[in-house]
Amino acid sequence: MTNNRIATRDEWLVARKAHLAKEKELTRLRDQLSAERRELPWVRIDKPYYNYAMRKIGIEELSGRSVFYKDESGDIFHTYSSYGRGGDLMLGTYNILDLMPKGRNETGPNHNMTDWVRHHDRYDSGGGHVAATGRYVPPDGSAETGS
Repeated sequence: MTNNRIATRDEWLVARKAHLAKEKELTRLRDQLSAERRELPWVRIDKPYYNYAMRKIGIEELSGRSVFYKDESGDIFHTYSSYGRGGDLMLGTYNILDLMPKGRNETGPNHNMTDWVRHHDRYDSGGGHVAATGRYVPPDGSAETGS
């Protein structure tokens, strides 16, 4: 890891205050975006609801979330969905990693956390990686079944 510039406490405080102004602006923008999301139109659910269609995609696990509202009369409405990206706020780990010196460290060939994240029992296995499909690939490159 490349070290950042070393500064005095006073220099750090000036830089931190400038960065804090940007963080506050991001918070205001996120608040505005959240308010706009709450204003999206709703869809009444009047038959069994499925928010997916079976199709071939390039990853084995694709995150997604949908939000529904049930009113006083029992009617159900679909109010929001996101797929693939947008779940960062749901996982506190991402927010903690974003505070770390290397952040999420998405600097490898996939430019995502599969460049370094391993299954909990794979960190000491002498290498290997998690493919973009979410599947573990041992150091010898052979296909492995299971987790």
